[in-house]
Amino acid sequence: MPHLCLDDFDFGVVLGVGTVGTIYDVQVRQEGMVSPAAQQLRGEDLALKKLHPAVCQDPLITARFRREILILERLQHPNIVSYFGGGNEDGQLFYVMERVDGGTVKELLESSGPLSWPVVVDIARQICSALQCAHNHGVIHRDLKPGNLFLTRDARVKLGDF
Repeated sequence: MPHLCLDDFDFGVVLGVGTVGTIYDVQVRQEGMVSPAAQQLRGEDLALKKLHPAVCQDPLITARFRREILILERLQHPNIVSYFGGGNEDGQLFYVMERVDGGTVKELLESSGPLSWPVVVDIARQICSALQCAHNHGVIHRDLKPGNLFLTRDARVKLGDF
């Protein structure tokens, strides 16, 4: 896993908050020193998921977060959110991933209502391809739902939140 530091990044807006972590829009810091791994990420659309400080001492939660990192590290597929590395600073685990800007299938359904059958077929084909990759690596998603299906601006579906 490429080792990154929190100081490698400039933090932007909060993209999401969950029970154990927060996801931020980030960019590689332009000023000052950054790690070689971070330098390679300049120009990428990035998001950083960081464990909440209150749960960093919980061994079960940190084990699950580490497992999520290991899963993303193994799964490289066009329909799975890309993983770029992570780290542990002062007991706070984090990782950097591809930022997907087109919303989620859940949001699409809420704003547009039922989808046409060709759109459903295309989404299903992409999800099945991502799940096949995961299953080939012994990974079962366990939380497959429209809110975990992210959309790119060019209508590609990306499975996330492992």
